[in-house]
Amino acid sequence: MDITPILKAKLVIPEIPHRALYSERIKKLDIAGHRAVIVNAPAGCGKTTAVLLSIQKQRSRVHWYRM
Repeated sequence: MDITPILKAKLVIPEIPHRALYSERIKKLDIAGHRAVIVNAPAGCGKTTAVLLSIQKQRSRVHWYRM
């Protein structure tokens, strides 16, 4: 069984949702100065969107892995 497509899907940075809101909390999210960041919260809290908006703002070099 070839699992390569599954692994590649975990490494693709998702697109920012069209209705994403850039909040004050996201402005304070500083991930640029860290080698690794773990974001932990219940489903539907906006973890992915918050990180996407933060890295877009900071233009950081990012390696993405989706759990």
